[in-house]
Amino acid sequence: MVKTKFNWGWGIFIVLMLFFGTIILRIILSLGIEDDVITKDYYHKELNYEKEIQKQKNTNQLLEKITLFQSKDFVIITFPKAFKSHTIKGNVQFYCPSKTNKDLLFKIEPDTNNIQKFSISNFSEKRYQIKIDWTSDTISYYQEFNINL
Repeated sequence: MVKTKFNWGWGIFIVLMLFFGTIILRIILSLGIEDDVITKDYYHKELNYEKEIQKQKNTNQLLEKITLFQSKDFVIITFPKAFKSHTIKGNVQFYCPSKTNKDLLFKIEPDTNNIQKFSISNFSEKRYQIKIDWTSDTISYYQEFNINL
């Protein structure tokens, strides 16, 4: 039976193996992490950000803004009464910060009372940021809301 003595060489070898083992373990674990980017076309959106600022200024100048109401079964968006429902066009995006594949995009289609309802059964996540980008009579508007369903 051969007895080996513990010396500096064995100590350095053990430390290096532990170090490389943890590096390999971290690489393996990081492969399973999803890397959701907020938007795939962020560069294009950044170029158009000045337009979004102008839309927000237009929204701030309104006497009556969009209101959001959350009931048990619906998310209800009410557009300002000053606008006719047939002139309101645009999109409502339900942006889910935790999972991009849970984002939802709807076309704005208000009824004659300038109200649009969205069923809560459409949503699988609990937290959404609502981004309303709309136009009426060639003037663009933008408004955001945060909701927890």
